[in-house]
Amino acid sequence: MTKHNARLSLLSLAVLAWAFSWCVPSKASPKPLRKSELLALVAGGVLPENVIVEISSRGLGFRPDNSFRSQLEVAGANSVVLHALDSAKTADAPPDDQSDKELFEHLSKAGALINAKQYPEAASELTEALRVSFASAESGFVMGQVLTKQERWQQAQAIYLEVLRKDPGFPEAHTKLSYILYRLGDPETALREASTALEETPNTSTPLHRPSSRRFNSNPTTKVCFMTGEFFCSTRATSMVP
Repeated sequence: MTKHNARLSLLSLAVLAWAFSWCVPSKASPKPLRKSELLALVAGGVLPENVIVEISSRGLGFRPDNSFRSQLEVAGANSVVLHALDSAKTADAPPDDQSDKELFEHLSKAGALINAKQYPEAASELTEALRVSFASAESGFVMGQVLTKQERWQQAQAIYLEVLRKDPGFPEAHTKLSYILYRLGDPETALREASTALEETPNTSTPLHRPSSRRFNSNPTTKVCFMTGEFFCSTRATSMVP
């Protein structure tokens, strides 16, 4: 990473950390997914299986149109995720204002840049996303993926903790944090975060997702499944196995 890119990333992190230090809402029951949340899940590298479960269990607080589907696809959504929108519970929502539209665009572009391994550029998009939506936890969630891809574990941990402090019910944040803690060598806390992730989302009884998976012992009797070199199996696809 060049000195310029390193400075840019650190500046983006500072802006995100400062933004997340503002008001923290109380924990509430899961609500239907907002457009920005769903975009953040896709751009933030959540496994498609998990995105689908979030869609089916929470429903959507909007009616997805072709423009939004295109933004999801740019961010990295596959055909299975897009198909899940067709059967999702939806609701009418007020028209998007200009700041909403700009936020969606920045999140979508950030996802595309992460997938292209253009991490400093993705960080710049997320800084712009904060400019148009200062109170958004979505930008921090996606920034966590930027840091995860760069194996900047401690900084990623700090970002996900701030996301959860700002929005304790933010979907998949506990899953992400669990993986980071595992990579930091704290499997017991990682397991607790995984358990929280499983408890917070209904319909978690889908079979264990096993491709390229391995297991690690958090204690002599409990194991958790992780994707090899990639990402936590999933809150639904993760289960504690004997």
